[in-house]
Amino acid sequence: MFFKLKKEINYVLYQRRALLILVDIICVVLSSFLALFIRQEANTDLWLWNNYMSIWVVDVIISLLFFIFFKLYRSLWLFASIVELKNIVLAIIGADITKYLIINHVLDVRLPYSWYFIEPALLVLLIGGNRFLYRYIRDYRIRKTQQNKNTGSKISKVMIVGAGRAGNVLLREIKNNVNLNKRVVCMIDDNRAKHGTLMNGVPIVGNRDTIADNVNKYDIDEIIIALPRATAMQRKEIIDICKETKCKLKVVPGVYQLIDGEVKVSKLREVEIDDLLGRNPIKVDIKQIASYVKDQVVMV
Repeated sequence: MFFKLKKEINYVLYQRRALLILVDIICVVLSSFLALFIRQEANTDLWLWNNYMSIWVVDVIISLLFFIFFKLYRSLWLFASIVELKNIVLAIIGADITKYLIINHVLDVRLPYSWYFIEPALLVLLIGGNRFLYRYIRDYRIRKTQQNKNTGSKISKVMIVGAGRAGNVLLREIKNNVNLNKRVVCMIDDNRAKHGTLMNGVPIVGNRDTIADNVNKYDIDEIIIALPRATAMQRKEIIDICKETKCKLKVVPGVYQLIDGEVKVSKLREVEIDDLLGRNPIKVDIKQIASYVKDQVVMV
């Protein structure tokens, strides 16, 4: 049963890769023709078209080899990010330089020098565009399916305090996981340069002094404090402000979870008494103390 399931998964994976390679071949040829078309200002210069037709297979093969080298067919495009975009750009630049050397100096086929600049620019748009379009469509379909399942259940409106790295990670996880039944509607940060800007489409609306006003404005149900690097005193001050709102409070545990990459919704915890001290808790060895205060009268 296990091997049968594994075989089916591999078959689907190979199908997707084959389809992606086919799309890439179309993109390479299309970008090359468009580059010639733009270079000639929509005129038809047959010798240029004939020259390209004599080397289009080389053009495609070189591009695919670089795409394979930069692992474009092994990425999970549902979670594509700036890293995948960087790999696309590097693969196309590497392929372009190689094409210039082989087509001009090995095959001795002449194409306009501007083609080697226009064609990769168009190819970045086409290759990057179809990947991120795929991500958008898949993401939209998953969200739509989950939303239909959750129809009728209350969506909790969330405010994140802290528009830094931890806040960004939490925001992404909440947006990507509709099973959480949470929606981040605003963010708070004391850095004035961030006010009025957006993080992944969510507005950063002010500093800690505006928390209460924005809770009322956005009808917030839950506040998440994403400040793992904050001191105990800073955290206490913010918690005191948030407690006045009567919203449900949760906090990111600490800086070590941030370093370890463990900033996740599942790692959030409720506000504890230690968060209200304004200092680090003091650990007391009760057994050691008891040994020299036993049977003594103690004034505290």
